Amino acid sequence: MYKSFLAGVMITIGAAVFLTVGGVTGSILFSIGLLTILYFQYELFTGKAGLLVQKKIGVAALGKIFCGNLLGCAFGVGI
Repeated sequence: MYKSFLAGVMITIGAAVFLTVGGVTGSILFSIGLLTILYFQYELFTGKAGLLVQKKIGVAALGKIFCGNLLGCAFGVGI
């Protein structure tokens, strides 16, 4: 669950930087957040949702990833 939580935090940081800086620079910095998720093999809901169709992940596991991402985003914005 910590991998999905940290993925949510990374996405939140990337989105905040993108919205603050904007333009090409913001896009590059947001993609660095995505690359961080790939490098550390964090679990992002959008990256795992396609595996449900291929039956490589269950609904419960996908729900757990979603909840972890949601909590990570909430933590990232300070709620």
